[in-house]
Amino acid sequence: MAKIDVGHRIIAAVAQEPFVSGGNWFCTLIPICDLEGNVLSDDLFPNRGMIWWRVIEPVRDYAVRRNLIIIQLETAPAYDSVDPSKDYFQVGSVSPLKSLVSEIIPIEEHEDSDSLIREGRVYLDRPVVGSVYFRTGEDVSGPWKVEGEEERGYRRATVIKALQNEKVWRWKWVDFAKRVRVIHRDVRIVIDWHWNKFDTASYTMVFQDDLKKAVEHANLTDAVSDREVITKFARATVGHTERREIERFFDSGLLTAESVEELRSLKPRMERIARHLKDYEAELNPLVDALMTRKELKPTLEKRQEELADTYVREQR
Repeated sequence: MAKIDVGHRIIAAVAQEPFVSGGNWFCTLIPICDLEGNVLSDDLFPNRGMIWWRVIEPVRDYAVRRNLIIIQLETAPAYDSVDPSKDYFQVGSVSPLKSLVSEIIPIEEHEDSDSLIREGRVYLDRPVVGSVYFRTGEDVSGPWKVEGEEERGYRRATVIKALQNEKVWRWKWVDFAKRVRVIHRDVRIVIDWHWNKFDTASYTMVFQDDLKKAVEHANLTDAVSDREVITKFARATVGHTERREIERFFDSGLLTAESVEELRSLKPRMERIARHLKDYEAELNPLVDALMTRKELKPTLEKRQEELADTYVREQR
């Protein structure tokens, strides 16, 4: 069983949005596990299973509800054994997770890793720092990095990129869980103390040292989204202006389910073109013909064809 004392460093989750009192910012944290991977129970943290935190400016960006951080424990001067609102521990130093552990985040909108890779985007309810792994259906894949956040209500639309040369490791969850020590804890996040409103948050993590052993039994998979495939193709076949037009088209969100499915069928050929640009001419004509059937892309491609023809005629004079 885990033992906790002053000076120990642990992983904790931000339990609420910071609030102002007496000119200072404060919030509470919920302990998750120690740095050996032992899950920490509430009874180790009198009075209410939490940790008090006076949030100072240098680490203010970490104080986001549901965020995970590493903290060092201190004794809280205001602790009172008969007052349940006075926590025994308070935060000393604060640091991000960095490369110690990686989170495994379930993504419900994708049924498997293939769907996740094609979309190249997820929706999260909190910030994610460092490398992360996603569980989609019965699959686990990673490492991914999360970037380009766009807030939509309480969730963030984020672009995901493979951390290792456009490839990710991939396992079946059952096999993955047998090979690594999975740390899991369900906690209550504060929505409103006054009205006694809470939400449940789940955290699943794996230490990096365990992951290094697990990759021996993983499949290395290409992790290029449909949008990235089209961008690669555009870079190889059209000029900068036309390329931006195509990229804006994909950014606009106007793709229909039918068009997305058709582009997915072209993905393997586009990837081969991107890898073998010197030998792509034999593949190019049928691929352009397929793209030309898309009404949205046809004007851009026809314009580029005319420009290339004009340039050729001028050079032959």
